[in-house]
Amino acid sequence: GVAYCQIFDAVHPQKISLVRLNFNAQFEEDHERNLNLLKDAFKKVNLSKVVPVEKLKKGRFADNQDFLQWCYLHVHQYQVELKRYNAYERRSTALAKQAKALESKAWVSGRPVKLPVLKPELHPNRPALRIIQEKQEAARQRLHGPFSAATSSSGQSTNYLAAYSAWGDERPGSDPRRQHTAETDAYAPGQPWHMPGPLATSGPGSRPAAPAESLRPAPCLRKDEQETVHKIVEMIETMLVKKLNRQTERSHYVKDLKQEADEYYGLLRAIEDVAHAYPDSPHAAHVLRILATPDPMFEP
Repeated sequence: GVAYCQIFDAVHPQKISLVRLNFNAQFEEDHERNLNLLKDAFKKVNLSKVVPVEKLKKGRFADNQDFLQWCYLHVHQYQVELKRYNAYERRSTALAKQAKALESKAWVSGRPVKLPVLKPELHPNRPALRIIQEKQEAARQRLHGPFSAATSSSGQSTNYLAAYSAWGDERPGSDPRRQHTAETDAYAPGQPWHMPGPLATSGPGSRPAAPAESLRPAPCLRKDEQETVHKIVEMIETMLVKKLNRQTERSHYVKDLKQEADEYYGLLRAIEDVAHAYPDSPHAAHVLRILATPDPMFEP
């Protein structure tokens, strides 16, 4: 409810008390209190719009989308320039007043209190989009593990073989000091993997030291592993191509249907114009009556 209250504060300044808001709301009870403040502010300015507190506090997408659409129309109705509204400054001022009130209470009661602090999402130097992307990337890492590196944040496919080979060097039992040959290093057709630099050892049995520009040893894939990964990549590419072709065919089909419907309605409009041109003709009146007859399929 904080976002809705600040939108209302931008349109109707000084009509809602931001000091009473809970900027760190985490539970439905906290959201309900914030939305009740918004509801009271609507009554102050005589807005007939009903604030669905019970629906909005649950955070469902459809309910919030409907209310946001109304907020969008309300802002445009008052011709408010939201660029001049400093939301972060208003939040910080309200939070400072809350902290001052808590400090005065602590001085009276003699007990320490926890001062309110803005969440990172409410700071202007961390836009919500970047926070969402970071959370999505963290969830992708938890779900897919090392293979999540094969997909970039923009959703485009990257080198699956590189991701798999990088993961292969970290498997238990894999030895980075294995002898690399042309057969094992060729992890892609025509692209053999070359060691980035000479390996230096400090003594017998010691771990080889990688050069400064590459702290990860070269990937080691057997020939059967290479073939398996190639097959997986080809299957994924084939599935994506088929899905794209189906979407293209569906879009062409819908476009043809729309074009055919436009032609049909154009003919009906032309017939109606001709019938209106001859109002005294009984045939024209009969044609207009047929055109005005509703389809029983669409009747309630």
